[in-house]
Amino acid sequence: MIRHCALFRFQADASEEEIAELLQGFVELQDQIKDMLEVLVGSNMSSEGLSQGFDHGIIIDFPDKAAVEHYLAHPDHLALAERVVPRLEGGLNGALPFDLEVRGASTG
Repeated sequence: MIRHCALFRFQADASEEEIAELLQGFVELQDQIKDMLEVLVGSNMSSEGLSQGFDHGIIIDFPDKAAVEHYLAHPDHLALAERVVPRLEGGLNGALPFDLEVRGASTG
């Protein structure tokens, strides 16, 4: 299983309501894109103070790397990215994607 994570640093003038709506868009992609096993979105709860402004994020589980690649190229994901990226601090510099293999995880 591949766990696709992305941290976001939204612009200071983005309201919590706007951010919640944009993040909800990732949850809604699950209805459009096959092999999205689980989708979690939310804000950083860490008290360490090391987030560097990356205070919101998503986690999406996929069965394999091919499913991640399908998701990344999917027109619905690209359309959502066109809404999210302009609201990030520094555009794409306000996103930090990270994929990791979760060994031994059940895919359903």
